[in-house]
Amino acid sequence: MRPELTDLLSMSHPVVVITGDSGTGKSSILADHQIELSRGAAAIAPPPVTCAFDSGALQVAILDGLVTALVTSMVDRTAWRNIQNRLDTAGKEMVAEVGKSLAKAVTQEVMALVKARIGEHAGEGLAAFFKGLRQDTTADLRRDLQSRSDTNVVKLLVRLCDEVATALKRDVVLAIDECQRLTEDDQRALASLCIAPPKRARFVIAWSSAAHEARTGLTRLRDTGCGEIVVGGLSRADVETMLNRAGVTSANTDRVYFLSSGFPIIVEGLIGQLRSGGTLDEYTPPTAFVRSLEDALARLPGDAQIAARWLSVFELPPPESTITAYLDLTSTQWGVLRQSLERENILSVERNGQLWFHESRRSHLWDRMLSEGERFEIGQPAYSALLAQYRDDMSSSIGLMVPIAHTARFARDSQAANPPLAKILDLTSAQLAVLASMIEIEIIPLGDHDLRWTPPESALIYAHNIFGADRGDALAALPVLIEQEFIETADQTEQINADPNVTVTISADPTDECHIVLHGRIQDILGKTAIPQITGRIVHEHFEALRLESSLVLTDPGRSDAIELIRNANNQPFYRFNPLRRTVYPMMAVWVDYGGHPISMAAIFNRDTERQKAKKAAISVDEVSYGRRVKTVRTFEDQMSTIPSMRLFKAVYLATGRPVAR
Repeated sequence: MRPELTDLLSMSHPVVVITGDSGTGKSSILADHQIELSRGAAAIAPPPVTCAFDSGALQVAILDGLVTALVTSMVDRTAWRNIQNRLDTAGKEMVAEVGKSLAKAVTQEVMALVKARIGEHAGEGLAAFFKGLRQDTTADLRRDLQSRSDTNVVKLLVRLCDEVATALKRDVVLAIDECQRLTEDDQRALASLCIAPPKRARFVIAWSSAAHEARTGLTRLRDTGCGEIVVGGLSRADVETMLNRAGVTSANTDRVYFLSSGFPIIVEGLIGQLRSGGTLDEYTPPTAFVRSLEDALARLPGDAQIAARWLSVFELPPPESTITAYLDLTSTQWGVLRQSLERENILSVERNGQLWFHESRRSHLWDRMLSEGERFEIGQPAYSALLAQYRDDMSSSIGLMVPIAHTARFARDSQAANPPLAKILDLTSAQLAVLASMIEIEIIPLGDHDLRWTPPESALIYAHNIFGADRGDALAALPVLIEQEFIETADQTEQINADPNVTVTISADPTDECHIVLHGRIQDILGKTAIPQITGRIVHEHFEALRLESSLVLTDPGRSDAIELIRNANNQPFYRFNPLRRTVYPMMAVWVDYGGHPISMAAIFNRDTERQKAKKAAISVDEVSYGRRVKTVRTFEDQMSTIPSMRLFKAVYLATGRPVAR
């Protein structure tokens, strides 16, 4: 149950208005509210009635709701007679305000509609009761009742709701949707209802705050002191639940939540897009949802409209200092401009503690309303502003990598000054996956941090297992990346693999322009963050006991067999062999599954007791790191052995005459 619905059910105001942007789920909350109330015996809560655009829509909605309440009340003939008497009495008491003929017309219209709804399903006694109703010549007035707005008629209908509630000894709760469609007269009638509320009847109405023309009416309602529930978007957990129910992988949750801000109408559209085989970037929001932005921009003065178009490049709100420098405004000028954008509901969604564009509306403005020339005019200064913001505060600006990568495509000057930047923007998903793999499983040898390399075969397997690249596309990407000089052969004195190891040429400096854009594109296209030297990080963060108990841990970003891991350990004689005792220090091999990709480790220990402590801790690892599962698959122990002395070799030679060692 949404928290807004919980709050609504706890309210007892005679009139409660549910407000919120279009698409936030006001109608669903209104319907669920009526369903929840109907489950109890204390209230009659018919389904919501939706207002039309016609004059008199309010009284028609109340009339429809009242009739539905009577039809669903399931009362007997005696109760119906009591209701009829009360309606007649109420009509007579309001003759002075409504007029005798109109009062009769209203009462007869209510009972006639109830009769029409019940029809042949009514019991014989109830049918006889309706048949005996006196029919006055008020047909013209009854037709006029549903075509002309009249505040007094609204008052009479509300009074009738009260009488029905009293007769049935149950509250009557009517729900009216889309009240922003009401005419000015009906809006005033609704405000008057709040000032002189009913006694036993209650009204719960939904009103879209995105409707500009009806904002005066909403302000008037608020001034009367009616209850109000403001509906925002769903929580991230609720969005994930919707995805799971629709059979869509929860890996899309963060992106769907960002694009929709939790608005159910957008979430449902994005789910439909994914289920039909499309991508989230191809989704087009409902016309009515983005039309409110177009209308709001048209109402702005020229300078404010230009500012909104220039700001639409930013997916996240920059700091005020960045905005004022970018727009060349003072803080006061920006404050006035910001208020006008918020007033028009252009800046309406909270991002990082301040109001900003709803992402679906912002992307509509940037991608569809702006021309290509405008985007290139805006792109370069926006790209420079984002880069400066990222470099000034890297610790809190990690989320800017993707927006920077998006904006870089429109930064012509930067691309011309830095040719590799333009090449990065043209990399395919497979090429990005191979580069990301090389960054993650890069090996830095002991004692030489300037030398680093990646086994190409492991990188291709990793690109497929972790980043989902097609094997053939990943293999084809390798020579292209070498040709474009994104990777090169590593400078190693000893070549271990048949294929030469390679290294990424793009700077590892986190402030480097190409580094930022590359990592932003990896996040955007592949949906994952490339973590440099991930195998070392996994060992450091999840195998602490292994590190502390051992004298050396060797990692391999791939699947190595036990013999190969023992060989790697033996290649470290300072840690592996004890020349004084002529023994081999114990070692242990550990195989880890990291998000479907294997990591192999060889650890060397001074004593077997230390190895057993490390083994106990290692086999229990089953956690999540950087969004992927880390789990120990198996271990292997190489037993400690004694190295035979030269005296033994000589004794064997003297006894047998055969050389044992040279």
